[in-house]
Amino acid sequence: MHRRHFLLGLSALALSRRAATAELTVNGAGHDAQSLAHIAPMGMIFIPSVDGISHSPKELTHPGDIEVGATVLLRSILAIDGLALA
Repeated sequence: MHRRHFLLGLSALALSRRAATAELTVNGAGHDAQSLAHIAPMGMIFIPSVDGISHSPKELTHPGDIEVGATVLLRSILAIDGLALA
């Protein structure tokens, strides 16, 4: 299995356990992940911003969406580490 697909699978699993929905996107963003991808597999978790506004002082994300993103990150890290979250 390709490393990228493994990370996508972990994130999907974390989302399913959180009863959240997700949309798979291919993103060309030049974040730090792009620079580190040659060292280790990278994945990014995006959460919605109100009206799609990001990287702006007008950006707003609802606390519940932030919680879902943080939970997906936590569950993915624990899955990679071989731990289970009760």
